[in-house]
Amino acid sequence: MVLLGSKDIIQNVKYIMIEIQENDQYTSYLKQKIEKFLKVNNFKLLKKFNFPLMFFQDRIYKKI
Repeated sequence: MVLLGSKDIIQNVKYIMIEIQENDQYTSYLKQKIEKFLKVNNFKLLKKFNFPLMFFQDRIYKKI
């Protein structure tokens, strides 16, 4: 929802760091929906950060 709300200003953003959940903590949460939004807005995945024993992953995207 935060990304959808940023659609007007995201054109001025060069990097985005986002946490991707690997659990069902949030309703209506789809990792694929986030990835599609970022791709449509010209962001490319640069790096994934995995955390042992945790159910999330941090990712850095760059505007291409």
